[in-house]
Amino acid sequence: MVVSLQSFARAQEMAIISGTVVSQSGAAMPHVSVRLQGTDYGSTTNAQGQFVFKAPIGNYILLVAHVGYKSYENALQLKKAGIEALKVRLQEKSSYMDEVNVVGKTVSQALKETGFSVESVETKELQNQSIQINRLLDWTPGVRVRQEAGMGSQYNYSLNGMSGNSITFFIDGIPMAYFGSSYTINNLPVSLIKRIEVYKGVVPVDLGADALGGAINVVTDTKSQKFLEASYSYGSFNTHQAVLHGHYTNPANNFTVRFSGFQTYSDNDYKVWGRGVNYADAATGFKAVDFTKEHPATRFNDQFKTINGKADIGFVNKKWADQLFISLLASTQKRGIQTGQTMATVYGKLHYDEVMLMPHLSYQKANLFTKGLNLTLFSGYTKREGTTVDTAMAFYNWKAETTPHQQGGGEISRNGQSLFTMYENSWINRINLTYSLPRNFKLGFNYLNSRTDRRGADPYASPIRIPLIAPQYFNTQFAGMSLETRRLDDKLYLNTFLKWYDFNTTSNDLVYSMVEGAYQATAVPIANSSSNWGGGLAASYKFHPHLLGKFSIEQATRLPTPTEALGNGILVVNNPNIKPEQSLNINLGMVWGRIPVGAN
Repeated sequence: MVVSLQSFARAQEMAIISGTVVSQSGAAMPHVSVRLQGTDYGSTTNAQGQFVFKAPIGNYILLVAHVGYKSYENALQLKKAGIEALKVRLQEKSSYMDEVNVVGKTVSQALKETGFSVESVETKELQNQSIQINRLLDWTPGVRVRQEAGMGSQYNYSLNGMSGNSITFFIDGIPMAYFGSSYTINNLPVSLIKRIEVYKGVVPVDLGADALGGAINVVTDTKSQKFLEASYSYGSFNTHQAVLHGHYTNPANNFTVRFSGFQTYSDNDYKVWGRGVNYADAATGFKAVDFTKEHPATRFNDQFKTINGKADIGFVNKKWADQLFISLLASTQKRGIQTGQTMATVYGKLHYDEVMLMPHLSYQKANLFTKGLNLTLFSGYTKREGTTVDTAMAFYNWKAETTPHQQGGGEISRNGQSLFTMYENSWINRINLTYSLPRNFKLGFNYLNSRTDRRGADPYASPIRIPLIAPQYFNTQFAGMSLETRRLDDKLYLNTFLKWYDFNTTSNDLVYSMVEGAYQATAVPIANSSSNWGGGLAASYKFHPHLLGKFSIEQATRLPTPTEALGNGILVVNNPNIKPEQSLNINLGMVWGRIPVGAN
């Protein structure tokens, strides 16, 4: 009995296999499948072509495969000391046979085979086209996009029926809200984007934020070669879009400089008609008459202009860092506001101006301190100044005709002018860790902390804006942990996770009190906080090479946004007593893959 136990212990003793996969030219190859044939042990290469995993001591066949390349097979004798610095060079296939058994997967294919209900939209074929991201995603199954107006306007996404703020947007895993209102998904040029990941319902831990009904993650293009790209397009409604994108790496020391910038302008002077889009004058007996498709109105205060630039300076492919960048993002925006909450309310001079600066630091390192431990860090500070200009001394109708103001000016409140400036400072810090465990398990951890301080100023000091002028604060925290594995020759995928959400705010309520015989408006700070736990499971099973079953379930939480809690000084007032939303998300489905038809 003792001898049997010792033999079992020796048989299960683990050793490390690590190395790099490169192409014929020597370029690192990411997302390559590296497996021990006939076992569950293996890994996928990272962005630098590196792989690492553990397996019991013994004799194996190493199988390395990727789409469009010849598979690599080699016998391995794994001893206690392990195998390190293994270098595999894959050769491209010169021709395709009638039948090809593909083992390697693209990022999009790998995502679709997880238990999450996810679509991955590649943009490679659209790089040279003038197309808005909103329109591109509106073609995606289960996604519906409703844009309120033209370029730069508000939009509403629906993912399998969930919409509005239930959908969270990310850029490279960082919540998009912290990049300013110019860096929204409908303003980004498609040429700066590599792919877009659309999660419907259940959201993985690695995105690192709250999302009730799904999430959209924009993955930007981080080409490593030296290049400089520029493009310009012109479209309807006097729409201009220019893009400049460049990258340089010094081969001697891997010092890297990257730049991306874009400018967008549009008059947005398109035709509108229907209920609420009306006019009344002497010809109609001063009765409201709706504009029609045959005789439409024209939007005249909907101009939009934004200039954005992002510069990164740092190093890549060093022993102490795969990527280290110090970056600066700057943007300006000028946007006319044509209507209120409905089309019946018309504004003629109301507009919003914004300036934003965001210095930030990003760091990535695979195999940090030990094999299989990967770290991603992000830390940023945002300084934003937005001014709502509401100083018109007249009312406007859909004919752009004016009626003199009788109550001191202003189009929003209609009882006084306003020049409200919002000053906002935000800090965001995110840490993401993954660790490859024995037997093809992977542990993940994500933590995100953000703080927003906001105050305002208005020379006209309307009482309604007093709560927005006094200081307000908004803080959130998110933490998540996941355990992921692939079993049964990659047929079974499992991901179980636990999430924690926390937020606290100090926002102001408007209170009137009697002072020396007259009512006086004051801002009273109100503290509000809440913590919630959530968790779930995502699983998939490949019943057939073309048939994949998926199931996911999550107890989800959506924290309030800074605008919902603190207001925005335009059309949204603050809400001192707002609480998080919660829901139970369940997804169940079958995916029938693409079947080749006909002969090559």
